Amino acid sequence: MRIHNPDLRSTIILLQVTLSLLAIVGAFYAYSSVRNHEPGPRNDSSKGKIHQLDSMVVESLRASTFYQLHMQDLKLSGRLRVEDANGLEWPISRLIGSGPKIILRYSNLNCQVCVDDEIGRLRQVASKIGAEKILILSSYSNARSLQAFKRANQLNSEVYNLGDTRLGLPSEAANVPCVFVTDPSLRIMLTHVPTKEIPELSNVFYKVALKRYFGVSNDM
Repeated sequence: MRIHNPDLRSTIILLQVTLSLLAIVGAFYAYSSVRNHEPGPRNDSSKGKIHQLDSMVVESLRASTFYQLHMQDLKLSGRLRVEDANGLEWPISRLIGSGPKIILRYSNLNCQVCVDDEIGRLRQVASKIGAEKILILSSYSNARSLQAFKRANQLNSEVYNLGDTRLGLPSEAANVPCVFVTDPSLRIMLTHVPTKEIPELSNVFYKVALKRYFGVSNDM
């Protein structure tokens, strides 16, 4: 059955992602429980590390869910303009064009490991849907830094600079990278905040995004 109500469709997608995240965390806790009850000596230091890892996983899931709920259905400003690697300005509406786009929003102050990992995943995604359907919005002080980033990561997708401008996303205030899907309406339809503690969450996000918005079934 095809759902025509966009609000209901967004809610269902969010529920699917959340259930997938809970399944991942549930599997992790099952593994932790088995590890905790394995026979043999286990010192307090080992137990402390497992407890610390459990806490990090819970916090990562909490943060991811928070951003999903607060960014779902936000709308980007139609007046927003960005700069390319040559210093030329472009309206964001023109870059998005006529179809859905996956956008990575990050700054050079974000978790570099998270950004690097996400760039690697976006290369895989680009091979399935085309590099032109992916936009990367960064925050650098000059075009030279933007060019260096693009060369270092060997990107085919376009990278644009926001400078000091913000999209108005909660993730920007928290200084964490964010990936989301939008379309010509400029509405954010699906969003994800990468975390190095649970990298599998990114795979879930892309699997849902590619199937729902690009008609591509994949295994990330």
